[in-house]
Amino acid sequence: MQLTSLRSRDFRHFFVGHAASILGSWIQQVALSWLIYRVTGSAALLGIAAVLLQLPQMIVAPLAGSLVDRYDSRKLFLIALGAGAALGVGLAVAVWLDMSGPILLLVAAALMGIFNALESPLRQTLIPDLVRDRALLANALALNAAVFNSARFVGPPLAGLILAVTSEAWCFIVNAVSYIGMMVFIWRLRLDPKPPTDRAVLGLLLDGLRHLGGHWTLKRILGLSFTQNVATGAVLVLLPVWAADVYAGDSRTLGWLLGASGAGSLCGTLLLTRMATPPSWLRAMTAGWILTILGTATLSLLPPLPVTLCALFGFGFGLTMCNVLTNVMTQTISPDELRGRMISIFIGGRWGFDALGGLIAGALASATGLRSTLVLQLVILLAAASFFLRIRQGLGARFSAQED
Repeated sequence: MQLTSLRSRDFRHFFVGHAASILGSWIQQVALSWLIYRVTGSAALLGIAAVLLQLPQMIVAPLAGSLVDRYDSRKLFLIALGAGAALGVGLAVAVWLDMSGPILLLVAAALMGIFNALESPLRQTLIPDLVRDRALLANALALNAAVFNSARFVGPPLAGLILAVTSEAWCFIVNAVSYIGMMVFIWRLRLDPKPPTDRAVLGLLLDGLRHLGGHWTLKRILGLSFTQNVATGAVLVLLPVWAADVYAGDSRTLGWLLGASGAGSLCGTLLLTRMATPPSWLRAMTAGWILTILGTATLSLLPPLPVTLCALFGFGFGLTMCNVLTNVMTQTISPDELRGRMISIFIGGRWGFDALGGLIAGALASATGLRSTLVLQLVILLAAASFFLRIRQGLGARFSAQED
């Protein structure tokens, strides 16, 4: 692992604050998922909740990117973090007052989705301004993803422990408190002012979409990412079903399943901190596709728990490498004045299509079972991976031309 981007003082502070806030977010997400399944016992509602958590990314995130490219990112970030903390407190109160019915929980999932749709583009587009040196951008983005996936590894087992000894309410409180460090850092941050523009937010978004439509590389890497994420949406959404029904477990079993995937994701991002050139990115993305497919194929067999944990490790390793590298490539080839919109389109599609995959997976799993759902997912992944291999040489040539 390389830590070169941490030489930047601003990025070091951001790194610490982000670590605290994303850990709280994972704890809250696991608690909400478990609470929904405990209250309703429905795999279909888990799928709906996943859509409400992630679909706003597809709708709100592109608009958020236009806001980022026009307004003060610092103020927008403070507002988003404050709203997220208030939501955590509200959920805790609802649990304590025994008001956590299905409708309220689905509304909470939708509000969390809107918050994530606003927060993610703000966080991602701050990073180039913090490291300032474009040569350090790939390392900074990989470290940022490593923080996310470290929390994904630590957060679910920690959430399982909290749930085992207390209740979901305390998970929500932990999340609300976790935003304090990030808010303190953002409050002290001073960014260079953006160039003035009189373009409306919608006009800025349309400009970004026109740029994307005319860019050969961006269209293909984003299209592949969206296809991969809609096909893999079944796995994480249905893990509460695996924990409770396949392995007759409890919240701690769910924590280990999520933790195995998170451990793979963490290892994948740590590996990427050492890759700074387009040829190495494309080699790693190829490996990522292979690992995602192998993990999915193994899971479709509904194997014993130890084998499932290994498969989830490989699945998380491969999928995360592909997603992080798509982020790196998007930010690397996007002009500064369009970066907010391009990264928000990536974030919106990445989580939005993942949400659609989760919705489809929940319905299919309820109707036909886990195995058939995973087999369909595997077929889609194989088709998309074949397309990636066909265009890989073209991607490498275009990145090489850009470097020249």
